[in-house]
Amino acid sequence: MEETGKEPAQDQAKPAEAEKDNANPLENASAEIKENTETSEDKANEEDKAEQKEAAKEKSLEKALEKKKEGNELFKAEKYHDALDCYTEAIDLIPDDAGKDKAAIHFNAGMAYGRIEDINSAINHYSVAVQLKPDYSKAFYQRMMAYQKKEEYGSALEDVRKLKELSFAEVNLKALERELEAKEKEKMEKMKNQVFGQLKSLGNSILGKFGMSIDNFKLNQNQDGSYNIAYQN
Repeated sequence: MEETGKEPAQDQAKPAEAEKDNANPLENASAEIKENTETSEDKANEEDKAEQKEAAKEKSLEKALEKKKEGNELFKAEKYHDALDCYTEAIDLIPDDAGKDKAAIHFNAGMAYGRIEDINSAINHYSVAVQLKPDYSKAFYQRMMAYQKKEEYGSALEDVRKLKELSFAEVNLKALERELEAKEKEKMEKMKNQVFGQLKSLGNSILGKFGMSIDNFKLNQNQDGSYNIAYQN
């Protein structure tokens, strides 16, 4: 009986809600139009911002390439410091996502630094170039040459082997690899002798107090490449 008594109340509530919804249809329509208009305006603003950003990026790239071109002309004229000023400005201007163009500018900067014998800076720019463009064989080759000037033959060898992977054919890589391996071996042997010489001098200064010298000890190399020390009179 209680449930039956509640039904009329629910029926009376429905017309009241419907009346509320339809109380001002013009106001509802106006609010909907306003909401749609604001959404369209927001979308248009976002599109405008994206277009402006893209236009600014293209303009920046254009200026960077102009500076690169100017730097190239100065490089040809052997005005290497002035060329570097242009390349530096180009690097600052060029967008981050312009990988290949940015790599080319760093390569040119490396070449200019090489001409003024700033080998460390040259290597740094070649390294950035190959990071941006992993198949940049010319940058690997120039970095290898720079490493040779610093007598860093191990690093030069790594670049030669990378050039072999890239099928770089402008030089005889096999002959160059053998040459660098020989230089690296010679360098390591020289370093070893210097270290042994220093140790011998230190050892003699200590052993001399006991009437002995390093000459009383013989260094023998084992078959596995290790060493042992034997005492001899």
